[in-house]
Amino acid sequence: MRVFFDDPAAGTADRTNCGSTVRVSLGISRRGRFLWLRLGRLTMTDLSSVYSRYRIAVSLLLLGGVAVFVALGKRSGVETTVWMTGLVGSVVSLMVLPQWLRPKPEPDRQQDLQDNFEESLIQFLPDGDPTAPAEYGNSLFWRGRTHIWTGDYDSAMKDFTEVNERNPDRADACFWWGFALLKTESYEPAIAAFDKAIKVDPKFRLAVFYRGQAHARTGDYDSAIADLDKATRINEHDALIEVAPEEFTVVVFSERGKVHFDNGNYDAAIDDFTRLIVEPPQLAYAHRERGKSHFEKRDDESAIKDLNEAVRLDPTDGDAHFWLGRSSLRIGEYDAAIDHFNQAIENGKRDFFYCWFGLGSAHLMKDENRLAVKGFTRAIRIDERQADAYQGRGKAHFKNGKVEAAKADFEEAAARRGPELSARESHPSHSGPSPTGTDARRPLSSDGESQGRAVA
Repeated sequence: MRVFFDDPAAGTADRTNCGSTVRVSLGISRRGRFLWLRLGRLTMTDLSSVYSRYRIAVSLLLLGGVAVFVALGKRSGVETTVWMTGLVGSVVSLMVLPQWLRPKPEPDRQQDLQDNFEESLIQFLPDGDPTAPAEYGNSLFWRGRTHIWTGDYDSAMKDFTEVNERNPDRADACFWWGFALLKTESYEPAIAAFDKAIKVDPKFRLAVFYRGQAHARTGDYDSAIADLDKATRINEHDALIEVAPEEFTVVVFSERGKVHFDNGNYDAAIDDFTRLIVEPPQLAYAHRERGKSHFEKRDDESAIKDLNEAVRLDPTDGDAHFWLGRSSLRIGEYDAAIDHFNQAIENGKRDFFYCWFGLGSAHLMKDENRLAVKGFTRAIRIDERQADAYQGRGKAHFKNGKVEAAKADFEEAAARRGPELSARESHPSHSGPSPTGTDARRPLSSDGESQGRAVA
């Protein structure tokens, strides 16, 4: 944050503009008898780091306190104004702190790519007269398209339902009907709608692709892969796809790679994301996703290479930092693991259990037990069901000589073993290993023997 001083005798100082700043000017009179605090504009949405927000908020509070302190003992109207302004500034700061200091969620870069493609798709207007019923249907169809454009999927479904009742052989109406259902997470009805579109037009690539996506959302990975494979093989001209053909190709292989990863087919996932890396455009998240697959295959060297490239291309990719932390932790590079877990936390994963759990584990392996306790405690606040976090914190307490605290944590860990999900079962990589290594049911050893692997 920058604070600018305006001296009426000297003129106005140069100002440095920043996308997200708090403009505060302090006017100093010639005699220096009073301090004027003017609270300018708060621009909160573009701050890249939550720590920057903390610094700015604390500065606001300090400035308000300075104004109050200076005004104490003063009796003139000017000093009273200063006191009131400082007080108002402090109150405003306290009002905005709860929302302002909340970290921004990590963007889903893969979803952003599909959203960009779909924006072109939704806005596409085919050649010819759209009012001609024989070619593109009646006003209900176009009203439904308009509803989709504005995100009113419920109204769109009503329009396309009526269009399909009047003309069940319209593949385009069935497709948009399914598209609206998919966007409202009505996956089974969406699959049925895409089935109708594909029955009318078996080479309708978009319908095949989105049906595969709907199958994936229901967990039917085999059907999803079958559809996504088919979507890559159909070579028929499709006017809808031609609005953004390269983007569609990237979206298809990206989705198929993601489904392969979720299904545990890591070699196939690597193949799909490799295609996105060796063919333009190169995408940072493709390196990240391929690195994740290498990690699940326990190929940490390849994983770290890909994940480092991902964070080089996009340093704010919190997910890539998280997986780099996992891989570094497993090979015993604890300093690197700590750095990447902290980067992940700062870039959208502050409320992610496994970042704090991994951070606590890395500190534990370095015998930094006080920091380990902090990491495990934050993890427990996010998800108190996880026995591993209690056990890890118990070890840190034990090594610090806090036997009673350690005993309490070990008892909590024992109580949570059983019906609740273990770290392995609930981890975002599904059936893959836990953040701490081969056995997710146990926290890291602190004796250094396992070099990052979990032991009893």
